[in-house]
Amino acid sequence: MEHLRRHDFVVGLRIHGAMLAIQAGVPAMCVTHDSRTEELCQTMGIPYVPVERIMSDNLDVSRVLSAMEFNPDEFDRTRRQLARRYRDVLSGSGIRVPGGLDRIAGGTSCDEVSEELE
Repeated sequence: MEHLRRHDFVVGLRIHGAMLAIQAGVPAMCVTHDSRTEELCQTMGIPYVPVERIMSDNLDVSRVLSAMEFNPDEFDRTRRQLARRYRDVLSGSGIRVPGGLDRIAGGTSCDEVSEELE
């Protein structure tokens, strides 16, 4: 993560690199090359562009970057909701929830998350 903080923007084929960059406070985008990676990006709110679109539209870097949309508030909200669900699964299984996960989750149960989504 420290290395990524030295960059203005991160683009790559690996979702983990994009996730780390965003956690480090650096805008990032994933170039998806399969449905699994694209679904992970959609679920977690990671900005992405399918590699097929880059190839078919002959997009260059500046056009890809200008087309990118990222809502940091929505990303944080999604991250919090997913953390709450994960925390509830762990605690419901009798597994101790790490403090870091509880901090990300914000101390609200999944039932409250469902109410937020409605």
